[in-house]
Amino acid sequence: MAEVVLRALAKDPADRQPSAHALAVDLADAAGRSYGPRWISRSGVVVRLDDDVRNAADQPAEPAQLAADENQQLQAALQEAGSKLAETAAAQETARTEHRPAIDALEQTTPDRPPPSAPAPPLPVTPPDGSDKAAGAHTHVRDPLGPAGLREHLHAPAVPTAVSPVKPARSGGGAIGRFLAAWGGGELASADGLRFVVPVRTINAGPNPKYFGKGARGVTYYNFASDQFTGFHGIVIPGTPKDWYYLLEGLLEQETSLRPVEVTSDTAGASEMGFGIFRLLGWQFSPRLAGAGSATLYRVDPAAAYGPLHNLIRTRVNTGIIVDNWDDLLRVAGSLLTGAIRPAELFRYLAGGGTPIPVGPALIELGKLDRSAYFAGYFDDELLRRRVNTQLNRQESRHQLCRKICHGQKGELRQKYREGQEDQLGALGFLTNVCVLWNTVYTARALDQIRAEGKPAADVARLSPLGFDHLKMLGRYNFSLPDIVRDGQLRPLRTPAPGQ
Repeated sequence: MAEVVLRALAKDPADRQPSAHALAVDLADAAGRSYGPRWISRSGVVVRLDDDVRNAADQPAEPAQLAADENQQLQAALQEAGSKLAETAAAQETARTEHRPAIDALEQTTPDRPPPSAPAPPLPVTPPDGSDKAAGAHTHVRDPLGPAGLREHLHAPAVPTAVSPVKPARSGGGAIGRFLAAWGGGELASADGLRFVVPVRTINAGPNPKYFGKGARGVTYYNFASDQFTGFHGIVIPGTPKDWYYLLEGLLEQETSLRPVEVTSDTAGASEMGFGIFRLLGWQFSPRLAGAGSATLYRVDPAAAYGPLHNLIRTRVNTGIIVDNWDDLLRVAGSLLTGAIRPAELFRYLAGGGTPIPVGPALIELGKLDRSAYFAGYFDDELLRRRVNTQLNRQESRHQLCRKICHGQKGELRQKYREGQEDQLGALGFLTNVCVLWNTVYTARALDQIRAEGKPAADVARLSPLGFDHLKMLGRYNFSLPDIVRDGQLRPLRTPAPGQ
């Protein structure tokens, strides 16, 4: 590292790096040699770098070393989760001890409860066959650190932990730039499906009674949104297949200036193979988890101690299959990045029935490592859960606006062919972004006006450009521009009535 700095400070310009980009590559290469292979990925810090600079920093390592690094991260995450779980249990016990006199007094004054000195009656236990043999059976005592007790502890308030800072993307200047900087830098994205009934006869639709009704068929508009409320890609999928098949397509095929590095989805997309491929490509997969207390955690080292979590983590990850098939995993990553194969086609092949090829199980084992580490952080990191929920709530609000816009023909798709469906839903995504931009521009103007009048303005980070009560969807549409807009200016703001 010192040699690179001294070269950059050389008196003779010919002895220095020829450009700032070359200096960045030299610094990245020196950092990689100093901190070890893939030190940026291991640090968890999200950075925006050119590909050659990132490759110089995250120098490839031997598969065995990579497996050891992943194991080290997993060990640290599980041990931290176990220690915080013990702290939460101790805090709950302290609170119960402090309030014990008040609880005893309440029990003594409640007529429906037995006196405190009387033993509690045994709970009835119903045998699996549904018979009445439970009389006199032993009461089942729930282990406070078993799955049910674990859920009880995990749902208690957790201590917020630090979140790696995300460098904001270039969002321009002015009022709109301030909005985008407050909402996010574009590195966080979400993916979710919007269901549409297709009442016409077409092969590009599938049945699903849950979403389309009995006997009806439809498609899923699997769309992607950034943390700046904008949609940047959408895919038309027949029926309702597994969502995680299409998660990567939104990142690999989108053509905007956004470069998301973290993607969140609902629980349906939280597959082990999905975690594995995201880890392999260097992106962070952060799904929202339902029923997190019953999630399966994995270990690598059988002798490691995880405190209260120790007896719950019994299943091991087979790192040997990852090392043996590492070259094939890299070929899979290269095929996806170069567009040689579509992610959905690859995942159908790897996750299909029959005897899978070795690269499929290796990808699953790699996903178990990253999935367990993410679960451990998700349990006790309130800021992570809040960030994930906020982004998914933004996308669900976008879906409400989409439904409001797509009101004709009962909100159904009447196109028989996939190309027509893609055109119609692509136009829907475009109009939704238009509404988001219009709301952002005029909300920024309104806030500037409020500040100019010396009045307190709202918190920009808590505002949303997805409101639609002021948008009239019905009636006649006039596409002629007013003179003030044609001249490059904005419409004047509405003056509120007195008292408003």
